[in-house]
Amino acid sequence: MTPMILLKLLGVWQWLKQALWGILSLARRYPWQAALVISLVWGWNGHHNASKWHNAYNAQKAAYDAAQDAASARQRARDAADLNKQTDRNRKLTDEHGALETARVDAVRRYAGLHKITECPSSGTNLASLPIDPGPSAKGLAQSGMVAITAKDLDELSAKAMRDTEWQHFGETMIAEGRAIRASEAESHTAI
Repeated sequence: MTPMILLKLLGVWQWLKQALWGILSLARRYPWQAALVISLVWGWNGHHNASKWHNAYNAQKAAYDAAQDAASARQRARDAADLNKQTDRNRKLTDEHGALETARVDAVRRYAGLHKITECPSSGTNLASLPIDPGPSAKGLAQSGMVAITAKDLDELSAKAMRDTEWQHFGETMIAEGRAIRASEAESHTAI
């Protein structure tokens, strides 16, 4: 059954028709007031819909802000971990540099001690040709067994000492990783 037939059967159709006709006649007699009523109803409906949209927007924004805060916290944690790794790496490099510098100084001392350097090859100056009395500050150094070495020889010794230390470190790393064995172990493996 259609709604019109149902309304006619119930007798409501006549009443609805009269009510609608009364509203339209009032709107014709008082057009400004009718427009005001229509705009108020329309505005109330729009405000109600707008508040629904506004609430939905606020919920989405709150979820977005929470996700951004969580992502930001994760990034800060990753940055802190990266900073700790970098600090540890810098500390390790500083320690290795100190070890290399110590090895360089020791190599220079060993070289000078082994070769009993007494002249400066680059300038050709014989240390024996220096003045007999170099002064009170130099006397103490000469008596302590001091030797002279040129800057070029010092640089070459430093480079060699650093290379030797780096190769030793490389070999120890290879042994620690299991990719190499010591020479004494290699002899026992070949004997088997």
